[in-house]
Amino acid sequence: MNLKLVYGDRHIVMVISGNEEILRVKMEASAAFSIPIEEIEVLFRGRPLEDHLRVSSIGMQFHLDHLQIRAKATPPAPAPASIDIGSLAARLAQGIHRPAPRPQPVARQDDTDPAVFRAYVMNEPDLLTNLLNNDRVLAEAVLSDDDYLLSSLLRERKRARQEQEAQKIAEIERLNADPLNLEAQALIEGKIQEENILENMETAVEHHPESFGRVVMLYIPVEVNGVPVKAFVDSGAQQTIMSVDCAERCGIMRLVDRRFAGIAQGVGTAKILGRVHLAPIKIGNTFFPCSFTILVGQNLEFLLGLDMLRRHQCNIDLKDNVLRIQNEAVAFLPEKDIPEKEKNNELTPEQLKQLEEQNKKEEPTKSENKQPVLHPAPAPPPQNTQENVIKQLMDLGFPRSQVLEALEVCGGNAEMAASYLLSNT
Repeated sequence: MNLKLVYGDRHIVMVISGNEEILRVKMEASAAFSIPIEEIEVLFRGRPLEDHLRVSSIGMQFHLDHLQIRAKATPPAPAPASIDIGSLAARLAQGIHRPAPRPQPVARQDDTDPAVFRAYVMNEPDLLTNLLNNDRVLAEAVLSDDDYLLSSLLRERKRARQEQEAQKIAEIERLNADPLNLEAQALIEGKIQEENILENMETAVEHHPESFGRVVMLYIPVEVNGVPVKAFVDSGAQQTIMSVDCAERCGIMRLVDRRFAGIAQGVGTAKILGRVHLAPIKIGNTFFPCSFTILVGQNLEFLLGLDMLRRHQCNIDLKDNVLRIQNEAVAFLPEKDIPEKEKNNELTPEQLKQLEEQNKKEEPTKSENKQPVLHPAPAPPPQNTQENVIKQLMDLGFPRSQVLEALEVCGGNAEMAASYLLSNT
């Protein structure tokens, strides 16, 4: 939240949390107004405030009220004692007179001093990490030995901060000049909302900092047609998908049914090359029949969707950090084992711009055809569907007699027949 401090005809606006004590306000005022902290008195509506009080407990409205800074009265210097001229002459004759040392003024700590700032940051590892993540330029200046560069950056940041604070004060004064104006009321409401959002964020940073970290996605090691693959477990995806590159590496492109080609729509669009109706995947020590939708230009190599998770009654156990599927419990991969290109799936500014341009081009077409664009329906299967199923099951390495027996036991269901064959090998 923004807190206005007034000292005479001067004022500043400081950013402070409601949990801070008045002592913090004194420290800020001491640095801004060049007053020794022991001589500062903080008043609210004429009432002095104790150092231990929290800012949120004094009952002020931050967009209207302010705190007054006052320097305590300096006690008068004691009157000089009477001087004994004879005694002074005797001391001078003996050469033992020494003038009293003049008290040195206490130097105020400069918040743009590069040495002080560097020492403070280097003693706070968390602060240095935060700078490296959010302000790389300042962090590199701290780690360098160039005091001039660091001092210039600190002065520039301080000047920009003061200009921003001055603009905020001018805006608040302009709004308070006519508080009954509808436009002013809307702007005041916006300012209050911004302060509440900032205070909420500060509270979250202080008490729940892990919420600002990056969440590691869930991956498990699997084998597709004997080829090891790292599978992304996503219960929010309707279908299990695989990229063209991964399908070629696993040697299952020959099984792609291109009659199921189309467009996949979700967060963005992707071209569907086709569908692999049945292929074995190994999870843990067990083989499972699976079908894949093959996508073109997909960053994720292999994604286990809800169809696969529901079919085999999988349980995502976050407490034990494993995926439970039938009698298997497969541990999720640690972050270091996740493919680097799949860690950062956020769109870059260039990709966002291209997506916006693409959406603008598609808007006229969507306005002409108000019906939602659906996946094209697959062509009707040929007459010899049963022979195609038998051939796919035989491609898994089973003789025709066993395939026919499995189909008879499973009532002609290809997936159940594949599971039956794999479980009885």
